[in-house]
Amino acid sequence: MPASVSNWAPVSVKPWRATTGCPVPKLRTNNSTRWGSALIFDRNLYGHSSIGGDTEAERDGEDQESNEILLHERIVLRRVGSGPAFHGYSLGVNDLDVCTLRSVTSSPHRHRGWYRVLAWSVLAFNVLVVLGGSVVRATGSGDGCGASWPKCTGRIFPVNPAVETVIEFTHRLMSGLAIVGVVALFIFAIRLYGRGHRVRRAAGASLVLLLVESLLGASLVIFGWVAQDASIGRMIVVPLHLTNTYLLLGALASTAWWSSGNPGPVSPADLRTVRRLSIGAIGLLVVGAMGALNALGDTLYPAASFFSGVSDEFSGDAPWLVQVRVIHPVVAVAVGFGVAYLVMRVAAVSGDGTKRIGAVVGGLIVLQIFVGLANVMLAAPLETQVVHLAIADTMWIAYVLFVTSRLGEREVSEPAMETAA
Repeated sequence: MPASVSNWAPVSVKPWRATTGCPVPKLRTNNSTRWGSALIFDRNLYGHSSIGGDTEAERDGEDQESNEILLHERIVLRRVGSGPAFHGYSLGVNDLDVCTLRSVTSSPHRHRGWYRVLAWSVLAFNVLVVLGGSVVRATGSGDGCGASWPKCTGRIFPVNPAVETVIEFTHRLMSGLAIVGVVALFIFAIRLYGRGHRVRRAAGASLVLLLVESLLGASLVIFGWVAQDASIGRMIVVPLHLTNTYLLLGALASTAWWSSGNPGPVSPADLRTVRRLSIGAIGLLVVGAMGALNALGDTLYPAASFFSGVSDEFSGDAPWLVQVRVIHPVVAVAVGFGVAYLVMRVAAVSGDGTKRIGAVVGGLIVLQIFVGLANVMLAAPLETQVVHLAIADTMWIAYVLFVTSRLGEREVSEPAMETAA
C-alpha cells in the first residue's frame, strides 16, 4: 500500500446515503470507528496528494457542497485491503464495493472537466462577437437589417441581402449563439455546483450581463441609433454598451478561471490590495468607454489623413465628437502606465502564477499603446480598429484574471509587503 496519502475527506452519514443510497465505508483508528471515504490517491503514481480534492479550496470544503467525492480525470481507483495502516488509519472494508464504485463514477464532479472547456470556449466566442460588433459599426452596417429586431428586414432570413445586411445579420446570428452558450453555461453551473458557489454566481452574472448587452444592442437598432446617426442617445448608449461588454467578459473570464479549479477570494482580503485593483479596473473601464466614443467619431467623421484629422480636432466649428477625439489617446497612455504600475506593485507580493499573469497584462498595455498610436497615425482604418479592440478585450480579460488570481492567494504580512515594495 503506498503511503503517500496526505489526508482524507470525511463524508457524513446522511448526505452520503441520501446521495448514493449506499452504506458509508468505515475507517478505523485506535479501535474507534470513523465514517469516511475509501478512496486512495497515490501521488507518486498519479500526481494527486489528497482524498477529496488536491487544491486548498477543495480541502477547505468549498467544492464539496454535495458531500460527494471529487473525482479528477487522472485519478485511478485502487483495490484496497484492510492494511497496512497509513497516517494512523486503516480501512475497515476489504474492497471498494460496487455500490461505492457506482456512487463515485456517477458524481457530477467528473463532468467539470468539460465544463471548464465550455467556459473558456464561450469566453473566446464572445470576444469574436464583440469584434464582429466593431465591424458592424465601422462599416456602417448597423441598419443593414432595417429597424426590425430580432428579425432582419422583416424576415427571419433576409432575401437577396446587400453587403451591409449580410454583415449585420451575421453579427446577429453570432450574438444568438453567444446567448445559447451563456445559457448553457448557467444551466450546467446549476447542475454541477452547489448553491452559492462562486462558479454558479459568476455564470449567473454572465447571463444577466448578456441579456443587458442584448437589450442595449437592440435599442441602437430600434431607435435608429446606427449608421450615420449622431444623436445624444447614441452617444450615451455606445459607451454604456462597451462598459457592459467589459463586465460581461470579466464575468465569463471569472467563470472559466474558477471552474478550472482555481481558488476563490480569500477572506478577509487585504484592503490595500483591493483598493489598488479596483482603481485599475475603473481606469480601464473609463478608457474603454472613451475609446468607444472615439471609434464612433471615427465612423461618423472619418479623417482623410492624420494631419487633416488633427486640424479638424482643433477647429472651433468641428462636431463635438471630433473635438474630444484627442483626449482619449492622452488619457489612455496615462491610465495604461498607471495600471502597469499598480500591477507591478501588487505582483511584487504575489505568487508566481499571479506574477506571470501580471507580466502578460504589462506586455499587452505596451502593445496596446503602440497599436493605438498606429491607429491614430493611419487615420483609424477598419483593420487597426479591430486589432485595437481585440487587444483591449484581451488586456481586460488578462487584468480580470490577474485580479481573481491575486485575491485567491493568502495575504502576506505587512512587513513582507514593505520589504517587497
